[in-house]
This record gives sequence, structure tokens and C-alpha cells, in this order.
Amino acid sequence: QIHACFLKGLDLDPYLRGYVEFEQRAEERVKPSIVQMGQGTPYHRQCLEWYLKEFPNLGIMSALNKHCSLVLFDLMDSLVEYNEKHKQSKIELPDWLVVEIDRLVSSDPVEEHHALKIFEILTKNKNVELRDRLQLKIFPKCAKPNVLCRFLKKHPEVILSNLDSLMNDVLTNEYNPWKYNSFIKRCKLYDAIRAEMVKVSLATLDQAATTDESDFRKQLRMKKN
Repeated sequence: QIHACFLKGLDLDPYLRGYVEFEQRAEERVKPSIVQMGQGTPYHRQCLEWYLKEFPNLGIMSALNKHCSLVLFDLMDSLVEYNEKHKQSKIELPDWLVVEIDRLVSSDPVEEHHALKIFEILTKNKNVELRDRLQLKIFPKCAKPNVLCRFLKKHPEVILSNLDSLMNDVLTNEYNPWKYNSFIKRCKLYDAIRAEMVKVSLATLDQAATTDESDFRKQLRMKKN
């Protein structure tokens, strides 16, 4: 019916709205794929623009609760796919979607896999300013090595103020020199950060007296690295 709607030049709204309502009645929860209508067809933009405009009015967000994020991710994925194929006529993130993304990332406690998915999508869609703003809100959570390097350059004061927590994550996990190598090397360019890193690292090694022999061997390997 929706395909015929396009061919006949009919108003899209009642058909897509009816489709969404049918899916809501037929399923206990709305499938994320509901927002992929038109994907891979010449009608992708029309469907996508309709969803981006009408999504807040469809009752999906209030009905889905915890499943809403999955639908939002699929909607964002659909937007990214379109924008990657149509670089000269990109569709911007609507304000309501930015608010929802912010809400998901700022939830307490934050679901890190949701936050990482959002950051991945925003990176693909070249929304780097929004991505960095949201990452700063929850930093140092979800602080992957590439994020640390980026923030070291743009926001060294944030790295310094969170260095205790960051170094604790590095030193208390099985240390992987390749994983953090680039970040640690770049830290040497910042006197205050370098000095604090040395201080935290030495303090960790000084705890050897209260740890068992296996922990001490791990610390020695860290020191060697």
C-alpha cells in the first residue's frame, strides 16, 4: 500500500501512520525495524523525513520505555545511511532527537553500551561537536583510548582533573601497552599531566607491600612497560 501510495502520488501520512499503529497493536513492543520503511528505495528520504517529524507524536516513546532506545538507534542508523549516500543533501538531526540522545546519555546510571552506540552513530554522521559535548558530560565513563587522545588535545584540563580515575582504570586492569601507548606518549607533552601520571603510578607501585605476590608481579610488569 505504501509503495502504491508513492506511485500514485498520494498523501504519505495516513498510510505510514496506519502502518505504525498496526505494528503497535500486533506486537508487545514495537520492533526497531519499524523506522526502516523505505530504506534502500527511492522513497527513503520521504519516509525518513516523515519519521523524523512525526516520531514524537506516535506514542512510541511513551509506550516503549526501555525499548525506545533501540528504535531511536535504528532511526539514527537510517539517517546516517541516507546522509552517507547523499552528502550534498543531508538531513539534519531534529531538535527532539538531540534532546532524546542527551537524555539517554545523561541517564543515571548511564548504560554504557547505549552511550557508545550513540557516539558511534554521531561520529559516522559527522556530528562531532554534539558527540564531544555528550562525551564530556559523562567523562571519564566510556573513555576509550581514542577519546582520551582527542580530549587531551582539546580539553587537557579535563584529563588532568580526572587523571586519578583514568590511571586507576589503566593500572588496575591487565595493562596493555599498545592500547594506551599513544595516549601516554602524548601526555608527556603536558608537564602537569606527566607529573601527575608519575605520581599516581608510583603510588600504585608503593601499594605492593599490602598486595600478594602475584599482584606484585603484575605491578612490576607495569613498571617495566
